[in-house]
Amino acid sequence: MKQVEYTTLLTTEDLIDVRLMWEKKGEITKFSLNYRAMISGKWIEIYRVDNYHGFLHEQRYWRNSEPIRLNEHLSLNLVIKKYVTEITLNYQRYRNYYLENMKNGRNEENEKKRRTEHKRTEKKSRRH
Repeated sequence: MKQVEYTTLLTTEDLIDVRLMWEKKGEITKFSLNYRAMISGKWIEIYRVDNYHGFLHEQRYWRNSEPIRLNEHLSLNLVIKKYVTEITLNYQRYRNYYLENMKNGRNEENEKKRRTEHKRTEKKSRRH
């Protein structure tokens, strides 16, 4: 399995991390799009779309880290294109949702849980 990772800057404090994996046939089999923002001197993951759990889903970290199933009937190439556009058009709104929940103290527990889950997922994906 081949893998490519790159980062697209939206602003100096907002970016999209892209990870694509494919088999020899050249068809994408797994992907992740992560919108991260610099908040209080740390890069915080705010929104994610991927198919790492065996199904296409998004995670809205301003709420919690639970995957929300997406019912897209498109090729993965078109799904990726659609959600890169979605993030590009809406990242400021997502950031504001996150900051609003931070003010209310709701993100601290979610962020701690998400970081633990993310480390486990990263270790698993590197093994494959």
